[in-house]
Amino acid sequence: MWRRFIYWALAVAFAYFVITRLTEIKQVLDTFSQGHWWLIGIAVILQLAASLTYTLLYREAFRVTSVQCSYKELVLVYFASIFVNIIAPVSGAGGIALFADNASRHKQSSARAAMGALIPPIAVFASFSVILGIALFLLDSKGRLYTYEVVAAIILFAFAIIITGIISMGLKYPERLTKILDWLQRAGNKVVGLFNKKTRFSKAWVTEHIEDFNDAARTVIAQPKTIFRLLLMALALHGLEITMLASLWLAFQIPFSLSNILIGYTIATLFWVVSITPQGIGVVEAIMPLTLVSLGTDSTKATVVTLAFRGLSFWLPLLIGVVAVRRIKSFQNDI
Repeated sequence: MWRRFIYWALAVAFAYFVITRLTEIKQVLDTFSQGHWWLIGIAVILQLAASLTYTLLYREAFRVTSVQCSYKELVLVYFASIFVNIIAPVSGAGGIALFADNASRHKQSSARAAMGALIPPIAVFASFSVILGIALFLLDSKGRLYTYEVVAAIILFAFAIIITGIISMGLKYPERLTKILDWLQRAGNKVVGLFNKKTRFSKAWVTEHIEDFNDAARTVIAQPKTIFRLLLMALALHGLEITMLASLWLAFQIPFSLSNILIGYTIATLFWVVSITPQGIGVVEAIMPLTLVSLGTDSTKATVVTLAFRGLSFWLPLLIGVVAVRRIKSFQNDI
């Protein structure tokens, strides 16, 4: 019953989300009509390839944490997690919960799945820090590095440190993690009690999940070659998205500049993550053109390429997520 309620609550939230952004959606669609279709088609393929690469990161992470899941199923859960994280933003916790629930439905440890779901974002952030450093250097050399960009970069690094800190806490200070999970147990029981009086998280749930979480963390740390492979895959993902932006650059006949493309991608990604709105909605659309214009790009072209980039990197995965969320097991059986 409660899963039905959550699903329809998400559906209503998505409808409201779309209705309030109809103007932006129309602008994105109008933008695509201005470019060369074959280059836009290449950009679409590159974006889908980037999404599938992200799913490969999850598959590798789950392999390390001993969570078995088919790649096809992971693709659905990944896109569904994008949908949930945008429509019900809770710092990415909604997406992690989907991966954990999917593992649980296959009689596997949800704690190990949660640990595995933390690894890809860490790998993406770590690899992005290299790109971010290069972009900040280029901006500084051009005299276009501003305080808000530096502050956003610091916040991003702090966010990565917090995630790493959670893992370290489980390894070095399990009693502190126990207190956090004890609180989550009590809060979870209150929430679940609103929908299903029979379902409760027991004290054993806390102990069991800390042990699984810590075992999974130790397994990851003990495999440096795997960590290196994950970082290379994350860099490949960024490479695909940068190439996607380059295709859009050419599609709208903007004078080609590799440094400007790299900076544009970096600023968009930075404020995608470090933003007061879910997935940087409204923030990226404002700051990315501003940055490109400061680098000499025509203001109209800067706006066009930004809308196209957001159309493929934000709206396309979201629309796929709308379909995927209905097909994953977390909602399928109870609707």
